[in-house]
Amino acid sequence: METLKTLLPKLKANRYTFYNLSKRDIESYKDLYQYLKKHQEKNVGLLHFKRAITILESLESLDFLKKYKAMKEISYGITH
Repeated sequence: METLKTLLPKLKANRYTFYNLSKRDIESYKDLYQYLKKHQEKNVGLLHFKRAITILESLESLDFLKKYKAMKEISYGITH
């Protein structure tokens, strides 16, 4: 099991993340990031962790999509 704390720096928004997005998309990204930040000490299942890394390393999608999909995958794999 991996902790969420190891992936949070890769998921943080940079100047390209919010480029040409609606306010609703920006808010949903920020809400999901805050949720993950709140649970940063919890473990993430290995399958979800590896899937999130694969999504982040993919080259074909926008920065927002890669990070948002990875955060969704991680949120599904958090063990409470």
